[in-house]
Amino acid sequence: MANREVHLLTMTMTAEEILEEVRALSPGERSKFVELIEQVLGEQPARTTSRSVIGLFADEPDLIETVCEEAMQARERDPLRLARG
Repeated sequence: MANREVHLLTMTMTAEEILEEVRALSPGERSKFVELIEQVLGEQPARTTSRSVIGLFADEPDLIETVCEEAMQARERDPLRLARG
């Protein structure tokens, strides 16, 4: 199966249909396919999730408290909307 064919399959087939096609490959073709997938996944940058961002400050409760306090003071000092008058 050529690279272009694999790309086209992923655009028009469900994950289950792709899995069926992979299972139908010979062991050698399947091994090449797995190597290709590993290569593609290795080239992609790791994705960060919102959970990981929240966890970054788990050991810094005082820092978070300070940041929140400063943000609240800035909201009081610099309102987003000015009163008409």
